[in-house]
Amino acid sequence: MKPSHLLILPLCLCVLHAAPARDAYVTIAAAYEYSSDQDPGIAAATRVGSVVYKTPYMYAALEAEATRSIVPTTDSGDDLDVDVTASSFGLYAAAMTHVTQRLYLKPRIGAVYHHYDAALSGQTKHYTVKVKEAGVGLGVGLGVGVRLSPVLDLIADVTMLDDTALIHASLGLNFRFSLY
Repeated sequence: MKPSHLLILPLCLCVLHAAPARDAYVTIAAAYEYSSDQDPGIAAATRVGSVVYKTPYMYAALEAEATRSIVPTTDSGDDLDVDVTASSFGLYAAAMTHVTQRLYLKPRIGAVYHHYDAALSGQTKHYTVKVKEAGVGLGVGLGVGVRLSPVLDLIADVTMLDDTALIHASLGLNFRFSLY
């Protein structure tokens, strides 16, 4: 584990502590990573959220999300193979609006730190070059959730970063609970 990953836990706890309503949720998802110039990959995503405002028809929340590539995105050219492993950490504001009693929409927007590790290797000449890139950008997403039980949802969403070509389409389970 990198030292920067140790910051995730305190930030998640701050998100949970911020909510006056004390309703919270944890989402565990698998994400399809798509980039216009590479073959797709698969990532794991974990989200922790805390409700900050609630009405019978909608609620607003703060979310912290961490993602990490499990299967890197790849690109094979004439002479070069590229494998890109992405990781990100985002803080989002989200609003869940009920369409029906069991179905809701969830737009979100936030700041996202992303880090890419790329391994470039030659096909005809044997060499490997590692490249790292990191930055902060705006993340925008839209999700749809279905209530399966009073504490469990199935949620699908798509999130895009403004300064990269990477798009995450995820499917996961959302566990809701009350902090007291």
